[in-house]
Amino acid sequence: MAERLIVRQNRQMEVEILTDNPLNPDSPELVHIQDIYDLTPFTLLLASLGTCTTILIYSYAQNHHYPVDEAEVRMTFREGEGGQDEIVVFVDVRGKGLEEEDRQHLIRISEHCSIHKLLDKGVPIHWFDYQAALAEHEKHHHADEHDE
Repeated sequence: MAERLIVRQNRQMEVEILTDNPLNPDSPELVHIQDIYDLTPFTLLLASLGTCTTILIYSYAQNHHYPVDEAEVRMTFREGEGGQDEIVVFVDVRGKGLEEEDRQHLIRISEHCSIHKLLDKGVPIHWFDYQAALAEHEKHHHADEHDE
C-alpha cells in the first residue's frame, strides 16, 4: 500500500499539507489536511519529514539570500515485501530570480534535514512498562530516604 503526501511552504512560512482522501483513499486527488485525525501513522511520518525539509530549505535560503518563494516536497511511503519499506521524495524549490544552480544546491541541502538523517540511519526504540518503571523508581526513592 502506498501513501502520498505533499508539503508546501511559502515565503511567509505558511505550510499546506495534502494527502490521500481518508474517505476515498483510492482517489488520485489529494486533499488539504484540516485535522490531524485525517492522517495515518505513515502520513504523520511523511508530514514530519516534509515539514522538516521545507523548514531547512527556507532557513538556508534566508541565511544565504536565495530568493525562494515556495518549497514543495512530494513523498510516497511504500510498504515493500520482506520489510523493505521505502520513502520516495521529490523536492521542488521555486523563486523569482532563483538561478538553476542555486535551486539544485537547495535541493541537495534538503537531504540534510534532521528527520531524514534520523530515518536514514535508523534509531533503536526501547519500550518500557510505565507502571513497572514508576514502581521501581519509588522503591529506590524510598530506600534512599531510609539510608539518610
